[in-house]
Amino acid sequence: MSTTDSQGEGWPELVRATKTIVVVDVVESVRLMQANEADVIDRWRRFVHEVRSQVLPAHQGRMVKSLGDGMLLEFDDVLAGVAAAQDMHRSMQGFNLDRVATDCLQLRIGVNLCEVVRDHDDIYGSGVNLAARLTSLAKPGGTAISMAVREHLRDGLDADLEDIGECWVKNLPEPIRTWRLSSTVAPSEPASTTKQGLEVGVAVLPFKSLAPGETDALLGELVAEELLTCLSKVPYLSVISQLSTMGLGRRSHQSPQTLAKLLGARFLVQGSCARSGDLVRLHVELMDARSQQVVWAESTSVDMAAVLSGQAAAFAELSAQISRALVGREAERACTAVLPTLESYALLFGAVGLLHRLSLDDFNRAREMLDHLCERHPRSPVPKAWLGKWHVMRLGQGWSPDPKEDGQRALWQTSSALDLAPDHAPSLALDGFVSGYVRKDFATAERRYEQALQANPNESLAWLYRSAMLGYREQHDLAVESALHAQRLSPLDPMRYYFDHFISLTKLLAGDYAGAIDYGLRSLRGNRQHASTLRALVMAQALDGQVEAARAHALELLRIEPGLTISAFRARYPGQRQAQVDRLAEALAMAGVPH
Repeated sequence: MSTTDSQGEGWPELVRATKTIVVVDVVESVRLMQANEADVIDRWRRFVHEVRSQVLPAHQGRMVKSLGDGMLLEFDDVLAGVAAAQDMHRSMQGFNLDRVATDCLQLRIGVNLCEVVRDHDDIYGSGVNLAARLTSLAKPGGTAISMAVREHLRDGLDADLEDIGECWVKNLPEPIRTWRLSSTVAPSEPASTTKQGLEVGVAVLPFKSLAPGETDALLGELVAEELLTCLSKVPYLSVISQLSTMGLGRRSHQSPQTLAKLLGARFLVQGSCARSGDLVRLHVELMDARSQQVVWAESTSVDMAAVLSGQAAAFAELSAQISRALVGREAERACTAVLPTLESYALLFGAVGLLHRLSLDDFNRAREMLDHLCERHPRSPVPKAWLGKWHVMRLGQGWSPDPKEDGQRALWQTSSALDLAPDHAPSLALDGFVSGYVRKDFATAERRYEQALQANPNESLAWLYRSAMLGYREQHDLAVESALHAQRLSPLDPMRYYFDHFISLTKLLAGDYAGAIDYGLRSLRGNRQHASTLRALVMAQALDGQVEAARAHALELLRIEPGLTISAFRARYPGQRQAQVDRLAEALAMAGVPH
């Protein structure tokens, strides 16, 4: 794209590209300049020099322009842009030493991922304007990011993320979904080895692709998933969920000890892969994260078609060698059904991501994607099981125009998945959840969870959904431990808010209202659109005597689920203990939910 035709020769060529845009603004710059212009200019110039000479080279960024009280920066990579924003906040602290609070320079930073039009001198486009608008939503000393940026970050690893909902900003016709972030924090309840006899913690990181293409990057994720699937069959290993480790291969700035601590793993499986004709060349290493020593390594080649179909025997052999290196015995070779193409693999995880955004438009797009996968792969249980989950979430959000039909469709989808693969652990877990939530058939639900954990003792969803069933049955200690165990198996899950919600629910049912509120607020920080989180939080706050806070959250809940009433809650509540449902219904009434 060039402007020479319309503007004459000599004008710089314009190029379209997808970039991470970072806009930096100084808080109250006018007041600071009026108070001490020379000092502010001196500090700002030295700060800008430090950004140019240290921050940008470290993160491969470009300074588009520097103003008297702000900067416009661009990066090729989201993680680099966010890391640079955090570095700038930290760097600014050094320019505020020995100054009173009113004289300190503080930054507001906005970050957006978008397509821009750029030349050597500047960048243009609505996405640049959005990044600038995001600065107004950041707190002093903080950063605000768009949905497009949020999709690339891992809460608790890249930063501590807070969903502040859909926000209106100047000159934009629609609100924008926004998150605030701060520097990375360690989990408040660090992951650990479990109490169920799973004593060796292992995490399989996505393999580094030696080719630059997007499809090859997905191949690294798929290779890791195949290894993880085989390792998860070993009942004495605590294997971290693939959803928690997905995307961590790009975070080379994190040390093995940091990754292992965040994941709750002692050992890391990592490596590289490269396509060579019909083969995939693999190099696999097992690292002791504490000592950073490689305790086992192997190189091999695998048929590409076998990788895509989930039938590559080499993965079972590699997992057996890893298992022998860890615990002195050979793992059984087993592969579970997977989607047969990389394109489908990417489509599935895209659908799951949209499903848990809980924006109605995205939620319905997820349904279309899952329907497409069912048509493309009629013999795979995976998309059918997730469609069952879609219908249950539709009920839980209060979005169903026909709850009875959605309940029937949920049961039909999970049953269809089990007809195809009776021992598919995720399908068993989801069928158990549907049986308990929709049909209130806890006997079937319990049987399904047992079957899921027999098939895969590390199936985090089975532990998670089992916790709710135990809570409804008032087996409270087991319920809380089951929910915590699920989170230990997937400590960096992209759906961390979902795990926090179940911990909050089990603590609520156990009468631990303070704990329920703590985890409910954590869940809300991850996703403000989850109606079930808000319901549990409202009830916990009301029962804890925090009625005003409960009423405020009840208003937010009713905006998401305007049809919620006490009678509707009673009708769909899965718990069968009359005293339990009466107590919770009374809490909702205290918070102002209509009868």
